[in-house]
This record gives sequence, C-alpha cells and structure tokens, in this order.
Amino acid sequence: MKLILPAMAAWLLLTGCAGNKPTYAEHAALVDSYIQTNQLESKSRITTFQLDSWHDLGEQHLILRTSPFKPYLVKLKARCPNLTFAHTLGTDQSMDNSLSANFDAVFVPDYPHLKCHIESIYPISREQAKELMALDDMKPDEESFKPAAIDTDTDENTN
Repeated sequence: MKLILPAMAAWLLLTGCAGNKPTYAEHAALVDSYIQTNQLESKSRITTFQLDSWHDLGEQHLILRTSPFKPYLVKLKARCPNLTFAHTLGTDQSMDNSLSANFDAVFVPDYPHLKCHIESIYPISREQAKELMALDDMKPDEESFKPAAIDTDTDENTN
C-alpha cells in the first residue's frame, strides 16, 4: 500500500501536466491494478446487505457501502455505461438481505432492463475506499458524486 500512493501521485502529476485523461479501459486497468497491488481478497457474498450509499469508479467498478464504515469494492462482469451518469442505483438480488457475486446485478433505474452483473466483491477499509475514489481525478471527465438516495429492487418486485 505504501508503494501505491507514490505511484498514484506520480500518475496524477503526469496526467495532469499532459492534460489527457485515461480512457475508460485505462481507468478500469488502474482499479484492477489496485486490486492486485493491495492483494484484495474477494468474497462470494455480502450478508445482511442493505445499500447505504455508492460511488462509481468508472464503468466497471463501484464502491457500495452498507454503512458509512463498511465499504465494498465491486467489479462488474462488463462495462455498465449508464452507471457514471446515474443519480440512483438499483440492485437485482437473488436473495433478500444479501448481495452475491455471479448471481446478482446492479442497474440504473432509468434503464432497469440493462442489468450489470457482479463479477467480484472485495471488502475494503475506509482508507482504501478513499484511495480508490482519488482515482476519480484520473478518469475521463464526468459527474462522479452520487447522493445517498438509493433505489433497490429484488427479483420478486421486477416486472
């Protein structure tokens, strides 16, 4: 972790001076690199899941919080293009009160038919969440703040 911060600072300096932001694929690669560098271990499910807030990290990663002190890094199986512009987030859960990798999905309520399936879930610390959100300065220009208002959905309520 001590090595990642200077590397991120150098990258910020270089990209800031160059004026070019990385592509979505390059930004996703930065988050994937963070996962490997910090040896984050995935888990198959978040039990007692109730979404408190969220923050996108581009089109393929996001941070979900079940409380202000309990963040999770979520990697999606594919790009979720509408995610970066959404103000609310829905969840499509196979079981009430839990969120599972490979079975569940997130979606933007404006496009409920476009499910973004979850590939991996990584428990992270608040400090790691802050480090990951600092990568926002390196992603392509877009609105990245998401309010805490959340829309959730389960299979039983999906039409």
